[in-house]
Amino acid sequence: MNREQIQKVLEDKFQSLTTYKDKLIFLYMLIMQSQRYYLEYSGKIKDLNLNDILAKANYIHNDNDFIDFIDKEILDKLNLGHLYLKLNEKVNFDLLDENLKKQKEENDLKPNTHLEIKDHTMIITIPSFSKKHFVKESEKEVYRQIQAYLQNDEIDDVIIDIRGNSGGTDEYFDLLLPLISNKDLTVNCSFKNLFTNQNEDHSYVIKADPNNKKFNIYLLVDKNVFSTSEAFTRCCKDNNLATIIGESTRGEGFGLTPLSITLTNKVYDGNRKKDYVQVEGVELVFPIEAPINKLGKIDYINFYNTNPDVYCKKEKALEVALDIINENKVINKY
Repeated sequence: MNREQIQKVLEDKFQSLTTYKDKLIFLYMLIMQSQRYYLEYSGKIKDLNLNDILAKANYIHNDNDFIDFIDKEILDKLNLGHLYLKLNEKVNFDLLDENLKKQKEENDLKPNTHLEIKDHTMIITIPSFSKKHFVKESEKEVYRQIQAYLQNDEIDDVIIDIRGNSGGTDEYFDLLLPLISNKDLTVNCSFKNLFTNQNEDHSYVIKADPNNKKFNIYLLVDKNVFSTSEAFTRCCKDNNLATIIGESTRGEGFGLTPLSITLTNKVYDGNRKKDYVQVEGVELVFPIEAPINKLGKIDYINFYNTNPDVYCKKEKALEVALDIINENKVINKY
């Protein structure tokens, strides 16, 4: 079965269930199948006990109760990044005060990526790889500026700061990496599909201009780097593109876009709802892959997250990178 077929089978099965008890049992089995290797690796499997879950479920009387129960008794305890509730939200602008409206309008216009030049060093700060930022014209203008600076031969060192970046779209890879590399880069994307039990390889190559200048590149990371930003970090590490500085990342940069099933199509007014939004429908999002090594074996120890080349507290990462650059300049001077 392909991913779409897997999702349809799971969706149809869930929608056929009529009691909240049966739905909880189904979701328990789903999570155990899609996350069992990670739960064993992390030791969190002890936090997922079906009898304990059912014993606490007596107060579930409607969809709001059901969703809030899943959120509190299952998802909060497991705290897995790609296992979460997706609320189909629509902002009610009439409920936003003027300051929030103005802030939202400004955020919708301004770029996500920030560019700074210090002497011969370029500092690129990318707080998010979100698709909503990628499509902004102001965001694309920043990358045109980056390209222009890199082509004028004044830049020797490039610092990419993705601390706090929890992922988004890998389209940022194609936007940035060809500008800073003079060699083709392989983005490794190999994993085991836990529903088909088959290994899959979706790796691809990002082409770079061999005439590009060779820069000294430093990547700043922290424990919040996750999902697509983890895949970006892993790409830099696998291709020896950058010196990675900061904390060990949160990880989960393997696999494809997670699947989802609809928990309710009704209006949701539970604990997760914000005051200024209307929610019509809630989905459970879940991954179906596990990371594998070159031998094709599931390997969370070496492929779940990334350890930096230079460890430091996240607050010190930029300072450490600049110190390394300055030390290298002194060495090269003599």
